[in-house]
Amino acid sequence: MPILVGVISGDVATSPTLARPKAVREFGTTGNAGNNYDLERRVFDILNDERSGNGLPPLRWSNEVADLARSHSQNMADYKFFSHRDTGGLTVDGRAESYGLSGWRGIGENIATLRGRSDPAVTAVETWMSSPGHRQNILGGRWSDSAVGVAVAKDGTYYFTQVFILR
Repeated sequence: MPILVGVISGDVATSPTLARPKAVREFGTTGNAGNNYDLERRVFDILNDERSGNGLPPLRWSNEVADLARSHSQNMADYKFFSHRDTGGLTVDGRAESYGLSGWRGIGENIATLRGRSDPAVTAVETWMSSPGHRQNILGGRWSDSAVGVAVAKDGTYYFTQVFILR
């Protein structure tokens, strides 16, 4: 099976004032993420280990941020694309607003895709940590909350989205 790893530089936005979203989506229930929940939490724990190893406090897991991250990963898996922009042209800040995620002052996103790896969690984190933009998001002291969303396409390709929030 071929090995595929892709990354795009971390994306960061700030929102001094939020407009009322045009469409509000209800967030799912705590821990109800299907088969990928354990993988998402494992990636998140590895990322917090990286932060700890660099003298930084851990990020807090946010279920509503996890739902936002999952939806983007699932969108990429379903429509077979890899971008910070979704199929409607929105980036993470626009998706957050349209989903009704509020109360943030800054938002960032890391994405990764890979296939053919025995440990996708470790590979995704290693890939992010070797990229300056992604590493800066992970080790940035400005974030308070975060979560990871994972989706797996029918061909076995993994799509990872990590969203960072400053509240």
